[in-house]
Amino acid sequence: MLHNLAAFLVVFQTAVLYFAAGYWKITGKMWQDGVAMYYISRSPASRCRRPMHIS
Repeated sequence: MLHNLAAFLVVFQTAVLYFAAGYWKITGKMWQDGVAMYYISRSPASRCRRPMHIS
């Protein structure tokens, strides 16, 4: 019983986290203007280190 409650709370907390992140993105001025996407695309962390070859 306690294990089920703990699993439910983990899932619930994750859902709240995703909802809050989505809400902040929808209502945020940087996301509405497209500036945030520019910053993400210019970040070195979002680039591949080497080209991927698909054959």
